[in-house]
Formats: sequence, C-alpha cells, structure tokens
Amino acid sequence: MGGKQQARRAQQQQRRAQRLAWQATFATDPIDLRRLPRSVVIKARVVLAAISSGADYWQLAGKRLNAAREIVSIPVTRRYRLLCRFDGGALTPLKILSHEDYNSLVTAHRHFHHWRVNVS
Repeated sequence: MGGKQQARRAQQQQRRAQRLAWQATFATDPIDLRRLPRSVVIKARVVLAAISSGADYWQLAGKRLNAAREIVSIPVTRRYRLLCRFDGGALTPLKILSHEDYNSLVTAHRHFHHWRVNVS
C-alpha cells in the first residue's frame, strides 16, 4: 500500500475509535440521549450533573407544569427541554424533548391529569 492509503486507513481507524468512545459515554446517562445532537448531549449532561449533585430546579431555570405540578421542565438549550419528576425534594430525569414536542405535549394534555404516565 502507498503512503496515502495507509494515512487514510489510520484516519478511518482513529475516527472509528472516537465514535466508539463517544457511544460508550451513553451507558452512564440516566436517560437516553443517543438521538440528540452532540451539542445538546453535552449541555444535557451538564444539567443532569447539576441535578444529581442536588441543584434545585429553579437554579436551573426550571418551572413546574401547571397541569401536573410534580413535573418540572428545565431548559437545556433554546430548542430542548428536560422533563423531570419532582418527588419530595428530589428530581428524577424523565425525558428530553424538543421545544416543539414539549409544546404539543403540554398543550394537548393541559386539562388532563393522567398524562403524567405517558411522559416517562
């Protein structure tokens, strides 16, 4: 093989190793972050780390939902929200939604109290 082919193969192996290392980081996340953009995953992990260290939801600009007061919405980015369940002082992460999905979920279930089961 020529020098260019060896260099290309080395780059491919390096990229493959980086991709596998990135995928391995998802094993420790408390919720599934695999289908989110990389920048959102990084910011979500910062928010999740703050939650696990005991930060209050209001310190993270979180708000309780009107329809279900035990559900807290925390902004991750301008386009993504983290939904958590507030159980006696502890936040339990449930799901990350795009702002569009979050809006449709909240408006569709504004008057119902049984929707909380469908969030997790």
